[in-house]
Amino acid sequence: FNAAYHIAGKYSSIISPFFFTQIIWGTLYGIIFFSEEISSTAILGIIVMVLIGLFLNYTRIGKAMRAVRDSNDLASVSGINSDNIILFTWISSSMLAGLAGVFQATINDVRYNMGFLILLLIFAGTVLGGIGTSFGAMVGGFIIGIVVNVSVGLPFMEGHTEAKNAVALAIMILILLFRPQGIFGEKERVS
Repeated sequence: FNAAYHIAGKYSSIISPFFFTQIIWGTLYGIIFFSEEISSTAILGIIVMVLIGLFLNYTRIGKAMRAVRDSNDLASVSGINSDNIILFTWISSSMLAGLAGVFQATINDVRYNMGFLILLLIFAGTVLGGIGTSFGAMVGGFIIGIVVNVSVGLPFMEGHTEAKNAVALAIMILILLFRPQGIFGEKERVS
């Protein structure tokens, strides 16, 4: 990391609040360097995302969670205790939000509005991948994170690094206009 810092220059570091990665740009365009803490956070984040996706798709509780999401009444008639599943969903999602806060705090500054700053990026990633799909939101998050960080290097964005969230908003608007179900979502008939 220190070698990249000396070669690329001290003003070439861009911190990404969405992907928890630090990308070094400068005279080494296209070459990405990660520090040790960022690499370990990214690897742990990917492991947690894959485990959650597998949990939602292949375990009994995960299938019950998806059934309650689709139709609470039908799930109750099928013998699923909807109240317990909803309680478990709230508890597990709160724990995952706390873990995401810990991941973000290891990379960025700890502030009272840490989650609010990345809320648009999270929502754009979820809409892009598909709201009803487990792995779709993960893939959408990766795509949004990469596009937002790469957009900072574009000539018209020079000096306007805070405008990178506008790129995520534009992608979200385009997806909602042309493919509202997202990349991995399925078309549903609304009657």
